[in-house]
Amino acid sequence: MHRHRIALLLALMVGAPALPASLARAADAPYPSKPIRLVVTLAPGGPLDLFARLIGKGLQSRLGQPVVVENKPGAASRIAIEAVLQAPPDGYSLLAAGGSITTLPVFVKGLNFDVMRDLTPVTIAADAQQIVLINGTLPAKTLAEFVAYAKANPRKANYGSLGKTPIMLAVEAFQRMAGIQMTEVPYKSSAELLTALSRNDVQFVLTAYELAAPQIASGAARALAAVGNLRLKAAPGLPALSELGYGGVRLPGWYAIVTRAGTPKAVIDALYAEIAKDLQQPDTVSKIEAMGSRVIALTPEQSRERMAAEAQYWTAIAREVNLQPE
Repeated sequence: MHRHRIALLLALMVGAPALPASLARAADAPYPSKPIRLVVTLAPGGPLDLFARLIGKGLQSRLGQPVVVENKPGAASRIAIEAVLQAPPDGYSLLAAGGSITTLPVFVKGLNFDVMRDLTPVTIAADAQQIVLINGTLPAKTLAEFVAYAKANPRKANYGSLGKTPIMLAVEAFQRMAGIQMTEVPYKSSAELLTALSRNDVQFVLTAYELAAPQIASGAARALAAVGNLRLKAAPGLPALSELGYGGVRLPGWYAIVTRAGTPKAVIDALYAEIAKDLQQPDTVSKIEAMGSRVIALTPEQSRERMAAEAQYWTAIAREVNLQPE
């Protein structure tokens, strides 16, 4: 009996390491070992959705696992953000988002999350420039001519917005710099906004080049400038606002892939490496440039710095115009 107990004890001692070792092997399974979910903050069909599907297709090809794109629009990106924050921080739930996620505290009171604390960037992949667009029947052919027109017709010119978004703040900044006064008319979507511009219900908008291309081609709208400091590769003839004396007018226009804070750095680095490779492919670059955007492929560290700077900038702008979150 005594010899039996000793034999059993020795067997248990020998077998004891087996379970932890197998668990360790499971925990160290190479990433990814199952499908990845890519949640998009906006509805299908827009530039951000196209960007997400382009990145998802590249990741699926390179990582050998399905990448399932899920559009969760609404509530100023909060629905999509919360969906990702409810998932484990393991790199299997990613978020495709625009720069406006850094401005949420400016517009929304009582958020139950903090973008800078609870999310971590994989990459800001591309700058998504907007353009200055006016109704095609206006007499103005240049931005200077439009400013003269607006000065001669105070508050008679309407500008289209998407409600309490950075576009509204950017137009307010432009008006202060130009010394003009326009009347805001909010719309629920870019499609509605561009339809209103074509009908001359509004005379001035800031929007994505790709979305406005049909109206520009038909003459229903006229492009006057690219927002920011750079010209668009898709429309190199358009001067940048900085060239025209409005360098202070900008938008948080970028497309990023982010995920939950706490995701292992090795996973973040692996995702960035594969996305960066795809962003070097001529076909990917040409598709992003056709959207009026510019590939930048910032590292996770550079992306976090950019996000922090944008959050600080828009908080200051909101304070200047006395905008209170609602």
